[in-house]
Amino acid sequence: MSSSSTSSSSSPRLMQRKPSVKKLAHAPHQMPGFGKPFRVVVLGQAAVGKTALAVRFVTRRFIWDYDPTLEMIYRKHCFYHGEVSPIEFEILDTAGQEELTEDKLKWADAFIIVYSIMDRCSFEEVPRLKFLITHTKKSADPAVLIIANKNDMVYDRLVSTEEGTTLARNLSCSFVEISVKESYDDVVHAFDKLYNEHKNHKRALSDWIQSRRRSFRKRTSREKFDLDANPPKPRERGASYANTAVMFYPNSAPRRTKSTSASVDDGEGTDSTDEADSL
Repeated sequence: MSSSSTSSSSSPRLMQRKPSVKKLAHAPHQMPGFGKPFRVVVLGQAAVGKTALAVRFVTRRFIWDYDPTLEMIYRKHCFYHGEVSPIEFEILDTAGQEELTEDKLKWADAFIIVYSIMDRCSFEEVPRLKFLITHTKKSADPAVLIIANKNDMVYDRLVSTEEGTTLARNLSCSFVEISVKESYDDVVHAFDKLYNEHKNHKRALSDWIQSRRRSFRKRTSREKFDLDANPPKPRERGASYANTAVMFYPNSAPRRTKSTSASVDDGEGTDSTDEADSL
């Protein structure tokens, strides 16, 4: 079955050619009443099963032959428990790594990196693709799922399951090993796993932002000072200031006058007056 026959027999809503990522990112939603679409970019080397994975998830069919240079966006609505409205998956099947631009990575909400257990080069390409995602999305921390495809080819295996699990753990990604050709349920489980990871990442990011806001409010409330209720008082000069002034400026020290001495010591003033009268 060729890709042209698949495109003609499928609904335009489920599958369409991708003219421009920027236009699709700013285009109005095609079906009003649904929430924000969940955008997924499928990455990987050629002939690892990227197109077969997307088409299998959308149409339940497995395709044998396809055009490796054809870049498509596939759409499918899925219902999840706890969601008010169905989730619209928008899956971008990248045609080749030479056309992988930064706009495509920024457009996505989550990512799938596919490699074949029969091709070790595709396995060694995974860290580079993960680096491009991290470098482009930066602080967004998107969900990334690594899929090891073609596990039905037991005798042609070149990459073990343990190697895939270790790589995913080192890259902080989720991991599944499936056969797109043999099991449709495994494909659905992979996309469900990716969506749940996306929700967990958003929840963790939201909790972190809320905690930062709460700590900021507490800090600003402690530092807040009401000038109307508590006006600042002028600074009073202490005794140390007076001693210093007398030491360096002795002429500025207050002089005691007769009136001052009389008012301070009434007894001495009276005796001097009496002596003057007797004379």
